[in-house]
Formats: sequence, C-alpha cells, structure tokens
Amino acid sequence: MSVGTLHTREASDDDVSAITDLWDELRGQGGRLGPFGPPASVVAVRERLDALRADPAHKVIVAEIEDDVVGLAILSRLPVTPISDVESVQISFMHVRDDRRRRGVGRAIVGAATEFATEVGVDYVTVGVFPGSRESNRFFARLGFSPLVMRRAIATSVLQKRMAGDLERAERRRRLRPHR
Repeated sequence: MSVGTLHTREASDDDVSAITDLWDELRGQGGRLGPFGPPASVVAVRERLDALRADPAHKVIVAEIEDDVVGLAILSRLPVTPISDVESVQISFMHVRDDRRRRGVGRAIVGAATEFATEVGVDYVTVGVFPGSRESNRFFARLGFSPLVMRRAIATSVLQKRMAGDLERAERRRRLRPHR
C-alpha cells in the first residue's frame, strides 16, 4: 500500500481546523487526570497559533501526507532548566493521528525539531511525553531520548483542599500530643 508523500511544514491559518481536531485527540490521552485542558475552539486555536508564530522562539509544525494534516507539534526554544543557560528545543503536544501511525510521521516531526534546533543554535532536543503512553515513550527511547524529569500535575483547587486538610490534621495531632 502506498503511503503518499510525507512532509512537515510550519502551520498556517489553513491548518486551524486540523490542529483543533488533533488537539482534541491528544487531550483525551491525559491519563489519570483525564482529558487535560479544555476542548479547543477554532477561535482559541487561531489566537494561540498567531501568538506562537509571532514569537521566533516557537514553531508550530504540522505533518502532511498528501494534503491531509496527520501530525502536530509545538517546538519551543527554552532553557533546559529555569536557572540554566543551556537551551533546548522542547517538543510539546506532539500528536500523530491514530490511523497514520507507524508511517514515519513521528520521525518526520522529530526531524523538523532537529532542524529547528540547528537553526537556532542549541545542542539539545527535549520532549514531554505522558508517562502512561507506552508507545510514545518507546518511540522516543528508540531515538535515544533519556528521561530527564517527571512532572506531576494536580488541579489547583484540589491541591488547595488537600493542603488545607493536611494543615488541619497536623494541627489536630499537635493538640492531641501530651505536653511535656
């Protein structure tokens, strides 16, 4: 079966609908937290796309097979850590449509990230991957990516309740301790 012509390019205004669809597919893979982020509207995607394209530290990349957008990634030039001078190109929100996987789309997107890193003069490429996404983690490990950090997430409102509950429990324990 012929795969068609695969290439990557910077996203354009014509891609907003396809990017919105890819975002909705990706956000459903949020793991234990459930879908991350709200559903995207075409208006919101257009606004974010415009803001990212206006900033030379970012690129929004789409992958196409023939004229069909099948993959997405946001590339950002960022410090590896907040207090480091070492920069990387961070691949964020990379997603390949389920029915187009195992056809070189992911490799093409990583290739575009590597080209961007070379253009902006940085020595590292980093990527954020859902911990439970076994297929994605294996894909990046096979390319030579090593674990760097594990980020955990919680809704602010839930954290505030938990922290308040922890303080209340600690205060009760302190009051219940015999005084010496």
